Amino acid sequence: MVIGLGTLVNAATVIIGGALGSLGIPRVPDHVRRATMQALGLGTMLIGLQMAWATQEMLLVLISLAVGTIAGELWRIDDRLQSL
Repeated sequence: MVIGLGTLVNAATVIIGGALGSLGIPRVPDHVRRATMQALGLGTMLIGLQMAWATQEMLLVLISLAVGTIAGELWRIDDRLQSL
């Protein structure tokens, strides 16, 4: 068994999906793209809420959210991703 194989497979699928998406995205109408992103965002939020409710360490979840938000804002992660 190769240590980190899951990480490598995940990275490869993200790269392949990103390449395929960049080729197909210009052909998708903007309103369809926007609706799809909203649906995926809602699904991601529901998964996150389900996992948060299942934890016994809700304080740790809240602290993690706060630290992640502060770091993201200080490093302007969203701005940099949007510029890509």
